[in-house]
Amino acid sequence: MNGIRRYNSRQLEIDGVLGKYLLGGATGLVAAAVTGELFQFRWPDNLRICAVRKIIVTAAASTLFGAAPATPLTFDIVKATAWTVQGTGGTVLDTTTGTGRKRTQMPVSLLTAGDCRIATTAALGAGTKTLDSQALATVVGIPVNGSNTMCVMDPTEIVKMEDAELDYPIVLAGNEGFVLRLTSNPGTGTLFVSVAVDWVETNAS
Repeated sequence: MNGIRRYNSRQLEIDGVLGKYLLGGATGLVAAAVTGELFQFRWPDNLRICAVRKIIVTAAASTLFGAAPATPLTFDIVKATAWTVQGTGGTVLDTTTGTGRKRTQMPVSLLTAGDCRIATTAALGAGTKTLDSQALATVVGIPVNGSNTMCVMDPTEIVKMEDAELDYPIVLAGNEGFVLRLTSNPGTGTLFVSVAVDWVETNAS
């Protein structure tokens, strides 16, 4: 049997694995008041599936956010479906040359050039897709000074799948994916954001 299944009450097995991958990137200096999609991950293959095991996000302010903001620095992860046209802008994180493989002998990722990208100083263009109405996860920055004008977000595992009871990865079929959005960027602050994604490519069950 191929695919993702429960082996026993304490272990999740992913069968028919083609390869395991890890990819990271960082934005440029995101300008003040920018909101929108900072990272996009699109799965293009209709015959195989992608199991996202981990998404890690880090943010660090470069300049102050001004007076104590009414809303915090806020990010969310949202699943996308019917993603028929890639997003635009930013920096393409290209795996077609073989980067991202956890072992050199593994096959090159099935991602195509442009499926994974990260913003530079402005939000990414959306492409053609449908976003879920509710986020998979939401995180906020932490004030690091007394006036709440400087915020950071330590490396945060927004999604984490382990081999333990009830854990299950985010499973993407063809033309599905996820985006990291900056939904609240208060005041005059500027910031850098980094993202890392750990995933498995496998035959569909």
